[in-house]
Amino acid sequence: MSSPELAKIMCYYPIIFKRSLEKQLIPSFDFFTNVLKSEENTVAAFKRYAGILSVNLENTPIASNINILREHGVPESKIVTILRYQPRSFLIGSDQFREIVEEVKRMGFNPLRTKFVLAVFALRTISKSTWEKKVDVYKKWGWSDEDIIIAFGRNPWCMTASEKKITGVMDYFINVMGLKPLVVCKDPALLSLSLKKRIVPRGSVARVLLSKGLIKERSLFRWFAYTEKLFLEKLVTCYKEEAPELMKLYTEKLNLSMQRGSEKK
Repeated sequence: MSSPELAKIMCYYPIIFKRSLEKQLIPSFDFFTNVLKSEENTVAAFKRYAGILSVNLENTPIASNINILREHGVPESKIVTILRYQPRSFLIGSDQFREIVEEVKRMGFNPLRTKFVLAVFALRTISKSTWEKKVDVYKKWGWSDEDIIIAFGRNPWCMTASEKKITGVMDYFINVMGLKPLVVCKDPALLSLSLKKRIVPRGSVARVLLSKGLIKERSLFRWFAYTEKLFLEKLVTCYKEEAPELMKLYTEKLNLSMQRGSEKK
């Protein structure tokens, strides 16, 4: 690890330097290296949450929770993925963890797929009351219970977005762009994108192209997921004759979002 990385950890989690090197840190590092299959993965998990090396392995349910995933047929590669990127997911009681895993399975998620462990993490981060509140928000925008489960199955992160973010995204696509309520259900990954920095600037371009019949609605998420270079090539410069105002419009929206971001700082 680099010195800046260690300095950051010292600032955010200084208590780890009170732990015994021989009795705590090395055994914990060896444990996670064994589960994660490499020191590189362990260091990556440590950067995500330094506290994993300071927990008492005998009194925490990490090993038990890993075994619960194995019991339900989750491949080691998927366990490594979630433990590396979301180590906090395993720091809950085994009974609660098992309940979450079984709920994800009842929802129809395939344990062999990465989305299974992503759904486990998503449910791990929100309470039942929070889930119900977000269900209510989606229903206000015309979604049914089935639509919500379908969207969650396509992208579990749609239920980790804040109620404010959900409302903002739904309002933009329905009331500003004039699209149908289920457009986000088809591409729930849209909720993981920045509304001001990504959706609004690119949506402004898409509105013009849709109104002129130059593009079709079915490509929606792809437009917002493109890299900046590819977006300009596919949706701006290639239509400079049919819609010469696009570059100016896009630049103005981007600058406006950056200006608002600076004002908040």
